[in-house]
Amino acid sequence: MENDKSIVECESLEEWLMNQKDNEFPKYYPDKGQKSYPDKYNDLKNALVPIHANVEKGAMLESVNKWRREIIDELSELKKSDDENKETRIGELEESLHNDPVIYLNQHGVGHVEKVAEKVLELIKKFQFDYPSASEVFILLCAIQIHDIGNVYGREGHEKSFQAKFQEIVQRIISDSVTQKNIMKIAQVHSGNMNGDKDTITKAGLQNDKTWFNKKIREQLLAALLRFGDELADDSSRYDVVAMDLNQIPEESRIYHEYSKCLHAVNIFDHSMNKTCYVSLEYYVDSSAVTIEYKKGEKAILLIDEIFNRTKKMEQERRYCMRFMSPFIPLTEIRVKIEIEPQEDFTQSEVITYTLKEKGYPSNDIIIDCIPNTGEQVKTLLKEKGWQLK
Repeated sequence: MENDKSIVECESLEEWLMNQKDNEFPKYYPDKGQKSYPDKYNDLKNALVPIHANVEKGAMLESVNKWRREIIDELSELKKSDDENKETRIGELEESLHNDPVIYLNQHGVGHVEKVAEKVLELIKKFQFDYPSASEVFILLCAIQIHDIGNVYGREGHEKSFQAKFQEIVQRIISDSVTQKNIMKIAQVHSGNMNGDKDTITKAGLQNDKTWFNKKIREQLLAALLRFGDELADDSSRYDVVAMDLNQIPEESRIYHEYSKCLHAVNIFDHSMNKTCYVSLEYYVDSSAVTIEYKKGEKAILLIDEIFNRTKKMEQERRYCMRFMSPFIPLTEIRVKIEIEPQEDFTQSEVITYTLKEKGYPSNDIIIDCIPNTGEQVKTLLKEKGWQLK
């Protein structure tokens, strides 16, 4: 098919969508004031620009408000209790209210949306057959545009809370409820859980033989593309350069920005020996950051451990999403390279490499088959080699 060839050669999904013929989409009626599907997508994208600009702020403010509510509730319970030590705790809590922690996420706005679309296209270009149709790309791009806008109501449960904001905007642009529902269902399952089950794509009832105005829509495939594309879109383009340089990132948020900052390359490559492909992740970590303990929730974590944890999570997502993508793309493993740069001699860097893939009998645990495999072991290794770590 001519369109199959063009989607592989195109620079962006949006560019490809705009060049598709009207008969590739459900029928629409210009004489009734209806716009083409590519035009509807453009209108939705433009309408969401101010919402994307507020995503990080919304999550940040909600984290503050939630934390304050919890402190106030605890204060209220303490004041009613008979605990003989309650005055000390009350004093601590009241003092804490003057030091609000702010969870300042790495970028979830327009730049992130563009990066997700970019990574989804990279995945599509590795398809071996049956590329997404124009109708499927329309639904997929709309879902990519809205998948994180729930953050304006706070990070927790954002994959569900976007629905109210989406409906407020979309009804002016995409009037039929069937299309609205298709877009929302695919966007909603990009993370989180449904009634405690993380298998959101299945639990949401998504299908691969859905018909949308006589056009076939593979909902499970589109949802998996969005979900894994979102997982891949977490590189150095997401951290706040200015705030980092000025040391203005709150302590509770720094680990998210440090992680994005050190992830310099995310690519999908073909295996040289077979017809499969793999994800390549390249990290560059300054030795001065190796010993720093960053705050994450109630715990402290080393950056190296955050990298190990996040790569294991990505492998978990790869295995999950491949349930739905495997007929089309043979993505079999994740290869990780972590290069730790010394502060003095840049020719003496330490390189840690490992591969994450399924082997042996299936297990609930994802094991990193490399040594060292904890941040403390990395510190010990570098000290044994004579590195001066702060």
